[in-house]
Amino acid sequence: MTEEGYKGAKDLDGNCIINKNNVLILNLRGGEARKLGVIDEKNKYLQVFRKRGRHLFKKYNAYGFCYQVIANATKFDSVMLQDEEGMYLIPNKVILEKGDFLYFKTQGYEKQIFLDLEEIKLWKYQSIF
Repeated sequence: MTEEGYKGAKDLDGNCIINKNNVLILNLRGGEARKLGVIDEKNKYLQVFRKRGRHLFKKYNAYGFCYQVIANATKFDSVMLQDEEGMYLIPNKVILEKGDFLYFKTQGYEKQIFLDLEEIKLWKYQSIF
C-alpha cells in the first residue's frame, strides 16, 4: 500500500493515516490527530521531530514509530529523526528488524514499533554542508 493509499483508509482499530501533500497525519479513532512526519521525496526519507521529555518511552529508552507507515512505505526508505541531541538517518529496514512492538490499543493508539536510543545513536547523521 502506498502512502496515498492510506488516504481515508482505516486500520482494524479505526485509526486513519492521511497523506496531505506529503505530510502524514494520523487520525486516531478517539478523535485525536497527530502529525507523523513529512516525506522528503527527493532524499527518500520521512522527517520526524521528537522531544525526549515528551516522546521518549523511558521504560525502554526508545522512540516509537507508526508500524503501518514504516512497513508499507514506498516514497521513503529511511527516517530522518531529529531531537535535542542531533539528527539520525535510520533505514526503515533497521527499524523493522531491530525494533520492538508495543501496542497501546486500549488507550486508543496505533500499533507502534520502538527503537532504542542505543541503536538510534549508531545512525547519527553527519551533514556534508
